[in-house]
Amino acid sequence: MIAEQGFAFSPDSARLAVRVGTRVEIWDIQNSIRLNTLQAIEPPANATRLSYSADGHRIYAILDRNREAAIWNADSGALIASIDLPPVDSNAFTTTDLNGSLFVRNNYDEQSNWIEIWDLEAGEFIRVDTPGRALEPLRFSPDGSLLFSTYADRLYVWMSESGALIQRSAMEFELADLAISPDNTRLVVGSYGVAEMWDTSGIADRAQGSFV
Repeated sequence: MIAEQGFAFSPDSARLAVRVGTRVEIWDIQNSIRLNTLQAIEPPANATRLSYSADGHRIYAILDRNREAAIWNADSGALIASIDLPPVDSNAFTTTDLNGSLFVRNNYDEQSNWIEIWDLEAGEFIRVDTPGRALEPLRFSPDGSLLFSTYADRLYVWMSESGALIQRSAMEFELADLAISPDNTRLVVGSYGVAEMWDTSGIADRAQGSFV
């Protein structure tokens, strides 16, 4: 899903964090009960992306179309941190992804194009220069170790921690969206009503340091 995603399941699938206007509510799925409302951001802001931490104890949000980020305690609803993100150029593609504390977005100026891979817990990002400004979609692997995207119908794969480019496909990928299996060994590419599955075990091995 390339569009904004103002909801997120907890890792055990028992709770759902969902944006309701400028609020974020936590719901018990089985019993359809609202458990909590997260502490409000001041000034009020819309959560355009939400994600739980892997242990389920924190909730991360991207606010007001990539202008801010926030971190909450998922159990108490208390606001832990509010992060002002540096400006993003209005000409940059708005595609983003959020996986736990990892956030990625495009950025652009008159001299260059790049993506920013953020660690929201540290409040820091890695800048990765890119061949153009139209990288879409941007997608972290489920474990957060890899970042996938395409440009000019070529598939690119980076290490999330370092920003190192570890794969650029030789063949063309015309796609609308993609998904990665939990073990990083399968990539599904969807385009024009057709889904293709690719073996990415070599990329998975590289991410685990099996070969360079």
